[in-house]
Amino acid sequence: MPHANCREVRGFSLIEIVLVFALIGVATAVTIVNFDMLGESGNSEPPENVALHAIRTARIAAISEQEWTYLSWNKEERAFEISTLNGNVVEKIVVERGVSANEDPLEVIFESPASEFHNRTPFEFRQDVGSPLKRIAFSPQRASTPFILRILDGSIEYSRRIDPFSSLPIQPEEASR
Repeated sequence: MPHANCREVRGFSLIEIVLVFALIGVATAVTIVNFDMLGESGNSEPPENVALHAIRTARIAAISEQEWTYLSWNKEERAFEISTLNGNVVEKIVVERGVSANEDPLEVIFESPASEFHNRTPFEFRQDVGSPLKRIAFSPQRASTPFILRILDGSIEYSRRIDPFSSLPIQPEEASR
């Protein structure tokens, strides 16, 4: 026979309900943070990969449009700009970063390489080795002058000699950290 003073308890206590809601809140917060980091990591491609993509895009644009195409770096917008002979910007390829443009140490420099002719410099009077170039020109006839791509990102330096119309990198990557 059941005891008269004992009641059957049905349902959950207040503490159990609060604990369940707290665990749901923590799980939701962790999930949101992970999705945010996943989204940011997908957008931020290393600057050297973006640069090689921009070079390929400029090269293809010159061939497909059958006109001279130019590639330059716009520091204010952190973008590689592909333009035509008359200066119209056809495409901008932006380097996505997690900081504002004025706080970002990223700098992209195009330089002329040393002339090599059977291991000697044929034009010894030229002093333009390593001099910065404002833009790189791509001919519709699939010809372009090799150049050096330098990317300075704080204490990290990426430097590569590139021949845009053969295999892109013609020297192994040089990076100093």
